[in-house]
Amino acid sequence: MRSHSQNKSTSYDANKKRVHTGTLTTYWKLAAFLRYAAAQPEPMIGRSDDDVLISPWMLIAHTQWLVARATYSPYLYAGAFEWYSWRTATLMSTGFGFTAGAARKKMRSAWRNCSATGERVGKYGGDTKDPCVGPVAFAKGPLMLLSTAAVRAVVGGGAFERDVKRAEDLLAGRAQAYKGPGSGRIDDDVQLGYWLSLLPKLQVVTFRRYLAWHDRWKAGVAAMLPRLLLAHKVPWSQYGEMLNRTAALWRGATTAQARLLCQGPPCENCAHTPTQLACVVDVEVQAAAGSFETTSCWPKCAFARGSVPDVPRTCWVQPGSRRG
Repeated sequence: MRSHSQNKSTSYDANKKRVHTGTLTTYWKLAAFLRYAAAQPEPMIGRSDDDVLISPWMLIAHTQWLVARATYSPYLYAGAFEWYSWRTATLMSTGFGFTAGAARKKMRSAWRNCSATGERVGKYGGDTKDPCVGPVAFAKGPLMLLSTAAVRAVVGGGAFERDVKRAEDLLAGRAQAYKGPGSGRIDDDVQLGYWLSLLPKLQVVTFRRYLAWHDRWKAGVAAMLPRLLLAHKVPWSQYGEMLNRTAALWRGATTAQARLLCQGPPCENCAHTPTQLACVVDVEVQAAAGSFETTSCWPKCAFARGSVPDVPRTCWVQPGSRRG
């Protein structure tokens, strides 16, 4: 498996530090990486941020399982997903939502006026020069996995070259009919999600949040090593301990259970090709008796079985700390 690490640009003003994602630099890096990855022999590729702790053993387990279970289609797209609508002429994201339903509500705004096909809808008719399609699922930057077959299909599709050329024209001021990207940025993760939304029979595979995929470092993450795939923004002082504990857990493991549940398309009334399939993956290493010690209330906390489980606040409180 090949991997790619993306960075973020940081600017400063007199009062505060601001982190900007989706710069044009990362957009060019994404295009170059996809072209490179499409020519490689490995069946899977990974793309991640540079501030993420990833369990290498769990990463291998996930990729091997996904490759082995890709019976519906060779096209795989795995990660933790959120939603945007996408303006196809100016390459701008709009109407963010944590779920497809939330993004669908925002796409109906009069000034936004997006639809699943990009056709003009509603009272105001939309912008004929800059159609807005959506919602579109995109895998968040900390970690996403793609089958090489899916990457080759994206790079070989007409939308990829069209949009990269359009980005060059927008940057150079040659696309006078369009205003964007007015913010000087293109959400490369959303652009990739849009390209993948066009692929027939794509399997969109969700990592379980708060079980395998952690947006932020919390004290309770250390107690979830049997399912831990990644944790974002882990303090540097914790990397060694976390990796050592993870290595010890896998050395003492007896088996690993893996499940892949697929059911229906990713969403209704959205921009995804209707033949795509939505899935959720779950991998848990079975530790030998006494080889793993929990340090929080896990596994007593009742997690929902949905793709985004509700997490009791007490699960994230470090033992001995004050509850705020």
